[in-house]
Amino acid sequence: MRVAIREQLAVVAILTVGIALAVVSIPTWLFVNNFVAGVESDSLSLTASLKAARIGSEISLIQTTCQTISTRLLLQDAFKKFYSSQVNNVSTGGDPWEAANADLASALSSTGFSGLLQARLYSRNTTGDPKGLLSITGTGATDPAPILLPYKAPNGSQVYLGDPEYGFPPSLYPNITYIDLNRTLDGLPSVHAFSANVFPGVSLGNGSDSAGVLLGPLVVNSTFALISITIPVRDIVENGYTLGYMTLVATARTLVDVELSREGLGQTGIVLFVGSVNPWNHFGPPLAASNATWVPPLEEFKQEEVRFIFPPQPADGQPDRHTQRSFGSGHFSEPFQLRQYPAVLDVLGKKNPNPNNATSMLSTKNEQGYSVAVGVARPQTSLVSWAVVVEQDRSEAYEPIKTLRSILLGCVFGTLGLALLLIFPFAHWIVMPIRRLKEATENSIAPPGYEDDEDELFDEENPSSGGGTASGRSSEKGVLAKMRRKMRRRRRGRLRRQGTATEATRRQFKIPAKVEEGKRYVTDELTELTQTFNEMTDELLKQYTFLDEKVAERTRELEISKKAAEAANESKTLFLANISHELKTPLNGIMGMCAVCMEDDDIHRIKQSLKTVYKSGDLLLHLLEDLLSFSKNQIGQQVRLEEREFRLGDIRSQILAIFDKQVRESKIKFAASFIPTENLDSSPSPDRQTSVDTKRLPALGPPGVGRLKDILKFTPAGGKIDLRMRCVGEVEQPNDESRSSSFSKTGSNRAGRTRQRIGSVSTPSASSKGGHASISPANGGTALAINPLDPKATSHIYVRERSPTPPPPNAKTFLFEFEVEDTGPGIPDHMQQKIFEPFVQGDRGLSKRYGGTGLGLSICSQLATLMGGSISLRSTPGVGTTFTMQIPLKYVKDQ
Repeated sequence: MRVAIREQLAVVAILTVGIALAVVSIPTWLFVNNFVAGVESDSLSLTASLKAARIGSEISLIQTTCQTISTRLLLQDAFKKFYSSQVNNVSTGGDPWEAANADLASALSSTGFSGLLQARLYSRNTTGDPKGLLSITGTGATDPAPILLPYKAPNGSQVYLGDPEYGFPPSLYPNITYIDLNRTLDGLPSVHAFSANVFPGVSLGNGSDSAGVLLGPLVVNSTFALISITIPVRDIVENGYTLGYMTLVATARTLVDVELSREGLGQTGIVLFVGSVNPWNHFGPPLAASNATWVPPLEEFKQEEVRFIFPPQPADGQPDRHTQRSFGSGHFSEPFQLRQYPAVLDVLGKKNPNPNNATSMLSTKNEQGYSVAVGVARPQTSLVSWAVVVEQDRSEAYEPIKTLRSILLGCVFGTLGLALLLIFPFAHWIVMPIRRLKEATENSIAPPGYEDDEDELFDEENPSSGGGTASGRSSEKGVLAKMRRKMRRRRRGRLRRQGTATEATRRQFKIPAKVEEGKRYVTDELTELTQTFNEMTDELLKQYTFLDEKVAERTRELEISKKAAEAANESKTLFLANISHELKTPLNGIMGMCAVCMEDDDIHRIKQSLKTVYKSGDLLLHLLEDLLSFSKNQIGQQVRLEEREFRLGDIRSQILAIFDKQVRESKIKFAASFIPTENLDSSPSPDRQTSVDTKRLPALGPPGVGRLKDILKFTPAGGKIDLRMRCVGEVEQPNDESRSSSFSKTGSNRAGRTRQRIGSVSTPSASSKGGHASISPANGGTALAINPLDPKATSHIYVRERSPTPPPPNAKTFLFEFEVEDTGPGIPDHMQQKIFEPFVQGDRGLSKRYGGTGLGLSICSQLATLMGGSISLRSTPGVGTTFTMQIPLKYVKDQ
């Protein structure tokens, strides 16, 4: 059955649009409710938390102001004078409260920002008037106008704040009763201790950690209220004992402002303060509100009665949801049970980890049964147990959900209708280029020489192509063939990413990949186009890949040949430049002295000439030995170690015996010592035997023994050379394996692994003013660091000098450090990283003055690496050089 691609495209587009709309609309329809509800819930909770935080800060501000006033010296001195005159009958020379009265008046007038209006002082015990020792009203009570209180005098007259008899609101002042504790105050044995109860059964510190008690608020009108805080007055001079108590009355203007503020409330939102019906603003024991360590029994706690602290204030133009407790009804403080307002019960009876114990409910009821959405929180203060409620109408909270639902339905059905109008003409237009491409590809012909066997070979080498024939294409079908093609594409992509920059630049031209043909039930223009396109792609990929492989192969061969030629040329130049002079110098001395000997008859002069000949020959012998050792390592010969037992003390005795004459002639201070390690219980002593290649150890250069001659040569007369040998610690030695010394890249990597294995014992390097260099050469640092020999083309020469002696079965491996410090000319900083490379010396001027090939340190580094150790230097030009070598030696036995 043949169906045109236009109809197929139209059907697929309609199905795609419908599925896409369903995928978007159905999850949105299902989960948008929770999403928008979460946003609205967080908004209500955050608003309630912020308002609760502000309430807590405002109460703390008033409390801090009261505590500050209680520390005034005149006030405390008045208490002390009062007790002296009443208890001890000591005359104070006048009214003891005169100075305190003036001081409190000044305090009340200077703290207008906290709204303090009145103050009253109480005794700490039954001494004095229990209704107060001193009462004072500040100027704020009458400025700018007197404050009318919400009650009347017994004779029916109006009462203003500050009136002599009724101007101190009883609900804001505590009725303090004193209870004798039958003991004296600490530090004052003559004064009895009393406990002050603000109300029967409620001490002054009830619920507030002895920080005071908050009474009120006393609502004067819908926008003004008064509160009071009663705090103890403590002596700031002696022991901090209680001198008395003080009650301060302040305006609750800032608290009312929080209730009337419209921030974050929306159109129908209001702020409510809910608290206990008890005048001290805490729930009575044993059912206190929840805190960090206490959660009251919910069934009993929900029966507790609460009230509105301030009358509910509905928004302008919005219905009142608290008509039974509005300010106009006069019953705004009428109590109701906590179970009638589930959100308040939740915040007061439970605890959660949110700040200010904030929580929210989008669908709940208020105390009158209205459907509301609320956010509740608690002020973080010990003076009150209030709940701050942000209440909104439920319809306003769910308004965003309804709006988004309407938008979603309109977008879905509108998009589907628009798609139906556009898909059919668009499908006809988009198929036209495909039909033209099909007709153009049908005119293509296969290039000459296209054969089936070549296609099969190309498929074998380039699996991404499907062959150029029908048989080749049929062989690439099936599930397993698809999996193979995917694996091949991944492998080719990984190889391309690992290619060089040259290859990446050269592969700018891309061959289109073969279009995979799945199992089709309908044949259309796209199917025919895919088959024709795949045939063309196979041929293009075959030709391009063949040429690309040839070019890449030729490029690699040229790069290898170029590097080999450059390395060989530079090696030859350096070798000839350094060795020609060193070989000619001793030969000229030998030939010159031989000519002198042949013409001289004096036996004494002949002997002197022969000594010169001997020294020149010895110099030539050492030079040739260095060249042979370096060459053997350079071409990759295998050098095996032969371990033998020797005494550590032999190194010191041999060194002193060998170089004693040269040291005395050069007038150099030379010392060789073995430094014991105190921290190691089994540290080898100089008389203990260790196992090492005794033939290689003396050749290890300046840190060892054989290169001390070079150090003596570079150390000026009167200089100093110290050779120090120490045991760093025991190390865990891996299994012995053949190690070959090579200056090639392979040898360098192997050396790095050896150092890592023995590096379990760390040795901190001593600080030095000079630089520090290690033996690991930088790859490609010099031409000599490039081994021009291809390991595949050149076979290694294996020279086995002697069968290795197996180590004793009870041998322990210790890390030994050989350190040689001289006072020679030093090595420049820029040469310290290259000094271990062959034919390199620290200073060309020194090379001409002292001679040498520059192979000593190179051989030292190779042999140190061979023995599983490391070598480094610290040098300061003009001061001296310190060479340090660390190698593992096997401790055998005590002698």
